[in-house]
This record gives sequence, C-alpha cells and structure tokens, in this order.
Amino acid sequence: RRALAAGQVDSRLLTAFAALATMYTVDVVDFPASAAGSSPGMPLRAADIAPTGPGTRGRPNTMGSLARFLGDQLAPYRAARITVVRLASGRPVLRVEFGAPSPLGLLGQG
Repeated sequence: RRALAAGQVDSRLLTAFAALATMYTVDVVDFPASAAGSSPGMPLRAADIAPTGPGTRGRPNTMGSLARFLGDQLAPYRAARITVVRLASGRPVLRVEFGAPSPLGLLGQG
C-alpha cells in the first residue's frame, strides 16, 4: 500500500490492474522482490494478482484467461513474464512482471 500511495508502482502495472478488473474482481496480493535489473528508487514492475469474488473459485480457467489477456496486449503494455505461482499459503496467483522501460522512453518529448 505504501508503494502505491507513494507512486512507486510502474504505470504499466496500474494499467494492467485496471484492464483485468474489467474482466474479474482482482486482488493485488503482493509486490514481490524487485524485478530483474531494477534498482532502489525505481518503480515496482512486478505484482502478484489473483481473481476474487463469486464464480472465480470453481472456474479453473480464470487464471488462464487473465494470463492470455495480458499476453495479448500490445507494446508497451505486454508483460515480459506472466507465470502462475503458489504462495506459502497454497493460494495460486498470477505473477506479472514488466521489463525495464526503454531509456529512450524516459527522455522527454522535445
């Protein structure tokens, strides 16, 4: 919550949260350890997301639907890595990780 409140979450993740929420109610479970190649002070680029709410527990394809949806996005909103992982509690979550932004994308428009 602190990272979200401080604006330390990559805008591509925020866009992914909003897009997924049009399909299902989603729970942002955690922001796992920093993505590969990141450094302190850089926005978080990885999140664990799980569908919640009525009808999601009994549907085995819910996680797959969300993963396919994210995989079908166009650059720059396509995640670099999308995997299903199990938390210590046994709960399956979708781990979504975006790559580092292009240095050219960080330059201001003339």
